Amino acid sequence: MGSPNGLVHRGWRRTELKKGDQVTVEGYGAKDGSNMANAGTVTIPDGRKLFGGFQTTPGAPVKQPRFSVTPPRGAPRSNPG
Repeated sequence: MGSPNGLVHRGWRRTELKKGDQVTVEGYGAKDGSNMANAGTVTIPDGRKLFGGFQTTPGAPVKQPRFSVTPPRGAPRSNPG
């Protein structure tokens, strides 16, 4: 799983899962065959799919900008010179 802060940015909340919840995990098993894996997508009981991997995991959602860099229509534009 990704870092706690990264998981929050991808939609996870501390209260998402409760003891006994059944989830579906899609991910990548360890190359050495050990009982370890990196979770990719986790489908939680309400049907939502949350990404559980690191930012560099294949299939990671693309980070969207938080604001638009284009001024709204009709807004005055600054002229740098």
